[in-house]
Amino acid sequence: MARLTNLLDSALRTLAMLCLLPGIVMVFTVADDPEHRRTLVLLSLVGGTAAALFAALRYFGAAAKSTSAQNSVFKRPVGQLMKKNLLPNRNEMLGDVAQIVRDQKLLAIEKKAKPAPTRGVHFAMACIIELMAKWKVETIEALSDAQLAQLYFTFRIMCGPQNEIDRLLPLAAKPEPLLKLRDERLKHDTLYDEHAAGRMAHINAINEWEQNGNIPQYHEEDDLVGFLKGVPVRDTDLWHDIARGAEPGWPADEEALYWIAAQPDCGKSTIAAFFATYMNMGHLSEHVEMELKKGSTKLADQIGSIIERWESNFYVGDNYETSDSLSKEVYQAENRKIADLLGRPRWPEPKDLFSSFEGKKTKATYYFAHNMGLMTLPPERPELGAEEK
Repeated sequence: MARLTNLLDSALRTLAMLCLLPGIVMVFTVADDPEHRRTLVLLSLVGGTAAALFAALRYFGAAAKSTSAQNSVFKRPVGQLMKKNLLPNRNEMLGDVAQIVRDQKLLAIEKKAKPAPTRGVHFAMACIIELMAKWKVETIEALSDAQLAQLYFTFRIMCGPQNEIDRLLPLAAKPEPLLKLRDERLKHDTLYDEHAAGRMAHINAINEWEQNGNIPQYHEEDDLVGFLKGVPVRDTDLWHDIARGAEPGWPADEEALYWIAAQPDCGKSTIAAFFATYMNMGHLSEHVEMELKKGSTKLADQIGSIIERWESNFYVGDNYETSDSLSKEVYQAENRKIADLLGRPRWPEPKDLFSSFEGKKTKATYYFAHNMGLMTLPPERPELGAEEK
């Protein structure tokens, strides 16, 4: 349609120029022949008419183009729809759109990069902001009534209740694109709800086990090492969780820790978590002393072996995020006490053992608690943002 209008515009402009030439000739020349003069007058009239048509086409075409651009969403002009109360007045729509813009800005500031889904309403808000960006309007007050109505109308179709959709949709010139946007919003809500339900299933399973004693899968503590050996895929995430959650002095936990610390695919962050668990409270020397009274030095021997492996770069597995690093001062104090108890030389100070580690977070397949064994969990879902809960 636009191409046809352009062609007609060019044709009328050319015709006007050609037909106005006789009039110009008649002004600057004298035509004695009456027939010749009539021909020139006729051609001049045709040229004037063509010029008038050309001007009218330019004016009404531009007006139609402007109106079409602003009212393309609606069957009738926005002004009429507001007068008949089929759309709210400008101030009401301005208030709603301003709230959308404010909420979206806050969401953009607070939202962190997460693989978690987004609520449908947040998707709709992003669509409104994207539409405004295309118009290059700096403030919402600068929006025309038609633009403001389009933003309001689009958002309500996407997010409003069904009775509102039934009322507003007949006003749309083309309902299909708007309904597609609504379907997209509903898909976002479905994915979000599924994600939230999965996350709650994971949390509820832990609560059921810890608080209500409902234990779907339980492994006796004295068989924890056997379980770790029998897992089809070596679960280094579980190893790290055990290192962080083990109870010093609890035999089953300690046997599991000794086994984990003897595996080359154990990461340094897991060993650092083990040391932080056992030493930061300052109780390691007490446990060594209690063992010594029973005639055993197993814990001290294991600590010495772990330090030797660390020094020889034995641990090459993946590292996990570890914030609770071992205090160097505590290590030195415990090292001195244990050396005096056993009459042995002090352990060396392993390089980087006292640092916090950056790495991935554990994704538990099995939930570990030192006095309850293990439990199979539903898959853990990423945490939802605070603004999405």
